[in-house]
Amino acid sequence: MSGAGWCGTGGCTLLILEPRGRDFRVVGEVSVTRLPIGVLPTASHRWRDITVAVGGGGIIDGYTAVLPFNGRRYPDDPTLAPARRLARHEKVSVVIGLTAKERPLSRGAPP
Repeated sequence: MSGAGWCGTGGCTLLILEPRGRDFRVVGEVSVTRLPIGVLPTASHRWRDITVAVGGGGIIDGYTAVLPFNGRRYPDDPTLAPARRLARHEKVSVVIGLTAKERPLSRGAPP
């Protein structure tokens, strides 16, 4: 989400939605996120681990945070546990990038 009420100096709120018939269920409302948004090949509770950029809002050295699914939701804050910093060896597939080149995930199985 972007715009007034959704963004601040640390970034914007990321909504993660699960399709439920004709509706959606919120499985994550993550504050202070920045692009790019990605997924890892690893999963927690059968849902792919998500990555977000973290920076601004007092964070001097930005980094990429990994957000694991806990069986019900993704973490609300990428700067606090259980979120963690991305390790150098981990490979990220960008799904929402800084440019229009990246492709979103196809609809189907949970991320």
